[in-house]
Amino acid sequence: MGGFKGRMNRAWFGLGLGAVILFLVAINSFSGKPASISEVVLIFLAVPRLHDIGKSGWFVLIGVAVEIGGIALGSFFPLEQMRGILVLTTLALFGLMVWLAFIRGEPGPNRWGKAPEQGLTRKGCTHPDA
Repeated sequence: MGGFKGRMNRAWFGLGLGAVILFLVAINSFSGKPASISEVVLIFLAVPRLHDIGKSGWFVLIGVAVEIGGIALGSFFPLEQMRGILVLTTLALFGLMVWLAFIRGEPGPNRWGKAPEQGLTRKGCTHPDA
């Protein structure tokens, strides 16, 4: 599932995103320190999902730019205001990921492969090398 090739349907993407969110909530609940997640995990989910909607995986750089922009902007403000900016940045990224979970994929094949089957079937993620 995932990777930088092939396509991923909404169900698998939503399941993966939900697992990441549950993991973060669990870690944050049982740990004294807030957990952060590597952007790499989200990129591995987002790229094949972007392929399914007919977009290049390079569009994932929009989310990276939002994050870097939020950090850069926040660095000009006192710590309390910086936290607010980082919360807004996180919400914007979360909104982009939720949008990916709900937008329909392209019907039929596209340049990234065959359309994945609907639902949580074994072929809900396609990979051209498989």
